[in-house]
Parts: sequence; structure tokens; C-alpha cells
Amino acid sequence: MPYNDSMSYNPPKRSRFITNLALFSIMVGIYLMFQSILTLMTTNSIENNPEYQMAQQLMPTLSVSPTATIFEIVLQFAGIIASIGLYIRSNLGRISYMVMLSIITVWGIVASIMSYLSLSKYLQGYGIESSLSLMVFGNILALGINIYLIWKLSTNEIKDEFLNGKKM
Repeated sequence: MPYNDSMSYNPPKRSRFITNLALFSIMVGIYLMFQSILTLMTTNSIENNPEYQMAQQLMPTLSVSPTATIFEIVLQFAGIIASIGLYIRSNLGRISYMVMLSIITVWGIVASIMSYLSLSKYLQGYGIESSLSLMVFGNILALGINIYLIWKLSTNEIKDEFLNGKKM
């Protein structure tokens, strides 16, 4: 029986950008989730330490919030799920990934501002200028990268890759 090209299966085009972005996001998400879990475990293990309690009395706003840490773990887990959806080329995964990028970006900016405000209360000007410029630069860089990623995931070429994959 002769080989017929019209009968052969042509898989949908999978761009390296999406594959690499998804795999990178999964790895970073897993790392950050475990880091947050370790932070939560460490904080819980030293709460009864007398030195930690004394430091809490001197600087109560510099403590690690278990609620915020649990929220970060949930965000990171949702980001991993969205990254998996991005990897398998699910359109819902693409949209979820863009939403998670937005939420994580806002959370990062708010968390860094809150950290800066609590640190500036206790440092009272000692070295706070350098941390402010670093915080502003870091937030602008993260915002720029995430805006670029959301824009790239919104292009027609990427949308077609996700929508065409469902038709095959």
C-alpha cells in the first residue's frame, strides 16, 4: 500500500516560547511553593523561642504572617496549575496564566511596599534609600516582564496555537 500524505497526521505547531515559559513557570512555582512552606514551618517552630518573642515585642510588624504565607502558597499552587494548562495548550490555561500573572504581580508590589513601610519605621533612614531604589527597580522590572508576557499571550499567533490545537 503506497504512502499517502493526505492521510498522515500533522500535529499542531507548538511554539518553543510557550513550552519554555510553561516549564520555567512550573519549576519556579514549585521552588517558591516549597520555600513558602519552609518559611511557614520555620516560623511555627521558633514561635516559642524566647529570643524570637523578644524580637516580636521590639518589632511587631516585622513578623511573618502565617495568613499571608498560606495565601502565597495557594497563589503559587494556582500558578503551577495554570502553567500546566499553558504547557498542554489549554485556552483556559492560557487565560488562567494571564490572570495569575496579574494577581502575582499586584501581590508582589503590595508585599514589597508593606515590607518597605515596616522596615522604614524601624530603620529610620539608615540605608533605607538604597532599599527603596532597589524595590522600585525590582517592581518596575517585574511589572514590565509580566506586561510583556500578558501581551505576548494575547497575540493572535499564540491564540491560534491554543485554539487550533483543540481542532486536531
